[in-house]
Amino acid sequence: MQGFPAESGLQTDLFREWFHFLTASKRFYPDALVPVQSPYRSAMPEPDNRIPHQTAQAFWVDIWVPANTRPGTYKTTATLKAGGGAASIPITLRVIGATVPAEDAVAIDHNSYGTSWLADDYPSLRDRLGADFFASDEFFALIHSYHRIFYENRGVFHQLGYGHAGKVGPEFCSALGRFWKE
Repeated sequence: MQGFPAESGLQTDLFREWFHFLTASKRFYPDALVPVQSPYRSAMPEPDNRIPHQTAQAFWVDIWVPANTRPGTYKTTATLKAGGGAASIPITLRVIGATVPAEDAVAIDHNSYGTSWLADDYPSLRDRLGADFFASDEFFALIHSYHRIFYENRGVFHQLGYGHAGKVGPEFCSALGRFWKE
């Protein structure tokens, strides 16, 4: 991905799709987008994703259009080189004379009831930290990362300190957290 001319102000971010193996269907499905630098160089199968007999790799390009970008047509090219050959596709972006308001018109609210799900979603970290998982710097870094993801995508991550059963997480109120365990 060559990127757009610097004077356009347009910014591109390149991502590689990460595939997860689902045991129920015994198939790989694309899910997460992993940031990569352009130009990106790898081999098939992707060494870190370890998909046996992998034959395809999908990429995603985000294009950020700053509010002060002049309306007009902007062009760039994405090129794939593989097996001694190359294929290029043109990318044309038309910027229209409209402005997205700086303030959100609608609050996209993502509620999180409690935090026990983090231990399930990050089992390696949970196992490594043991009983200290919910009080660790790593735990709070995860929470911060979720807040950033939603904020960067114009959403709100409401970290509610309780679950549907009324349990209060120890990171919200350590005295109640101790009471719940007893």
